[in-house]
Amino acid sequence: MAPWVHLWDKVMKALVAVASIALLSICANAQVVFDLPTAMPTNGSEVLLHWNGNTTTMPTSGTGIIWDLTAVVTSEPEARHVLIATPDSTNSGQNFPGATHARGYLLGADTIWDHYALVGDTLWHLGGDYGDLLLCSTPRLTMVFPYALGDLAMNTATCSYAGPPVNTTYGFEPVATGTILYPGGTIPDVVLMRKHQDGIATGYYYWYRTNNVLTSVGEYHDFGVDLWVPASGVGLFDPDAHRVLGTYPVPATTEVTMVVGGSSAELSYSVLDAAGRIVASGSDRPADDRIRIDVSGLANGEYQLRLRQDDAIGYARVCVAR
Repeated sequence: MAPWVHLWDKVMKALVAVASIALLSICANAQVVFDLPTAMPTNGSEVLLHWNGNTTTMPTSGTGIIWDLTAVVTSEPEARHVLIATPDSTNSGQNFPGATHARGYLLGADTIWDHYALVGDTLWHLGGDYGDLLLCSTPRLTMVFPYALGDLAMNTATCSYAGPPVNTTYGFEPVATGTILYPGGTIPDVVLMRKHQDGIATGYYYWYRTNNVLTSVGEYHDFGVDLWVPASGVGLFDPDAHRVLGTYPVPATTEVTMVVGGSSAELSYSVLDAAGRIVASGSDRPADDRIRIDVSGLANGEYQLRLRQDDAIGYARVCVAR
């Protein structure tokens, strides 16, 4: 055999080896692994952005997904205050002596609590207080850490809601990671979890922050979207406002966009600076349920945007930074 044949054979083997290593690296990078949920949700107010009635289909697999909800959700002046505390500081804490984490929030006039136990690398949901106490005979498996896309945490438990026992079998499977784009800005580093019920994958999905399985970002139920976001990210609240709108991008450089929805009637707007002075004004007609306003002439800073369409009034926060 000619010497160049041996040389060619060695070169090809080397190229195959390099390609194999590269392929393994790509596969390894695609295997997203999440760590223990050591970080707790932070105190603060959140706002519910709710499905606006448009039919929508969200991506439900893969990495680096951009979930564009700007045309799906509308801002509503409905807020909840998130309360985080240690298990023994809650009234129902004595019912869950093994709890290591507790999460509570105000929803309307009710305080809702969930209690969890982190045992080794496994997170268990022990139960919660939802007005009628929910107790489980055995902890419900929430997730085993570290876990990767495609893993499934499935468990069976018998729970009682101040009444007859209820047998439940369900689990959650992380299926995608990415960033959520909503009218007030972006929510990076989120994971989409798919619910399994009685061994069957359902059309119910839940967004969580990737570094904390206890922090719920929102829900997608294949017929609508609910998204909980920090109140500071969706505009200024005004007691006289008929509606609170969100603007994006945050911050803006030359233009801001708002999802106003519903009507194509002419809309007038005024931009006010921190001292309440009108620094820009005009009118326009929404296109694709959106209105776009030029802010290229505004100095860096925060502004309040007031909009009027027929008898409806809206308010939004605008942040300009270059």
